[in-house]
Amino acid sequence: MWLAFHSEPEVFTSINEQIPYDVFIQRTDPDKVRMQMDTGNIMAAGRDPIEYLRRYPTRYWSFHLKDRGRPPSATDVAVGDGIGRLKDLLSLIPNLEQKQFFVEFEVEKEELNLAEKSYQYLRSLNF
Repeated sequence: MWLAFHSEPEVFTSINEQIPYDVFIQRTDPDKVRMQMDTGNIMAAGRDPIEYLRRYPTRYWSFHLKDRGRPPSATDVAVGDGIGRLKDLLSLIPNLEQKQFFVEFEVEKEELNLAEKSYQYLRSLNF
């Protein structure tokens, strides 16, 4: 059994000049703690999901794929329509075919439209 940890924007707020999310990753055993990257939450915190994947490439076992609109909106948009550079992120994931991915939206309107657009975008990608 593994403990899985899902990123939220609050865990990227500095405390005593340290980022709690980074401390958690650094102080947990990778054989027992698997990380779930929520791309939208990382972006909402003003961080770059690609930077985190590069820093901790073997820690992430599942992903919530969210994309964020361009400021000033900054709400969830269809995957591929925002600032997320998700194709670049996906191309960097080791053993991509062995990971779990969930497309997620925090908005409560146009969900089916967003899901369809996200599906079409993801389906068009080649690695």
